[in-house]
Amino acid sequence: MRHSVPKFFLPALAVLLAGALVVTQPVLKASAGFELFHWEMSAVKDTLTTRTYPISGAFTSIEIDETVSDVKIAYDAKGEARVVCREFTNHPHTITVEGGVLKVTMESSDMFYTDDRDPELTLYLPGNQYESLTFASSTGDLETSSQLTFGTVRAETSTGDLEIAGKVTGTLTATASTGDIELKNLQAASIEVGTSTGSIELEKVTADGPVQLSTTTGDVELKDLTAAALTVSTSTGDIEVEWATIRGDASLTTNTGDIELKQYTVMGNNKAESASGRVRTDWDF
Repeated sequence: MRHSVPKFFLPALAVLLAGALVVTQPVLKASAGFELFHWEMSAVKDTLTTRTYPISGAFTSIEIDETVSDVKIAYDAKGEARVVCREFTNHPHTITVEGGVLKVTMESSDMFYTDDRDPELTLYLPGNQYESLTFASSTGDLETSSQLTFGTVRAETSTGDLEIAGKVTGTLTATASTGDIELKNLQAASIEVGTSTGSIELEKVTADGPVQLSTTTGDVELKDLTAAALTVSTSTGDIEVEWATIRGDASLTTNTGDIELKQYTVMGNNKAESASGRVRTDWDF
């Protein structure tokens, strides 16, 4: 037998549910407010101050492990090796030279915050040739001088941007999540670059070996590139190439993005494919 709900019960149920929502919403807001209040009470507020760290001891390699500061590596032929920071007052950097390796770090186990969002670090180098550069950061940027030469470069960041110039006699490896990667006025033996949503841009770049670029949703733009081989892959991003010479094979692939090729010369096997986007060459412009 089917039982029917009395008509007078439905309005009462609606009123009951509305009352529950009215009561629950302030409780949820209060809970969220308490969590924020608890974090602010646990964290320590800090300010930024400028400090200079002289560097003593010879080094041929550089390792920078930085969380939030934007890092610049500059060439200063007339000066001394030093680090100039606009850093957190109560969370200073540690500068050491161990076994010929310059190490720049900022580590802190406690929680802190600041109203100033622009911490910076500049490393001044009197010499222009070094064996290796390693950079790791969460949100910080990296910018290197075009006057510097490294044997190898390995740079990674999450949301920061990477701008690398100069000369790398070995392999340059650069990775980012949402940050952009830009290589300009650069010579390298080989190049490996990867991002998730960030864009990749190469301009005035020469590679004796292969260049491998990959991104998920970011765009790839290449201008004035010479390389032994080229591989570019993206899922939804566009690929734009202008004034490029590839001495060997080249492969450009995207799923939904467009591909534009201008003054593009490939001496080996040439592949340029888009699953649903357009592929345009010099003949289409």
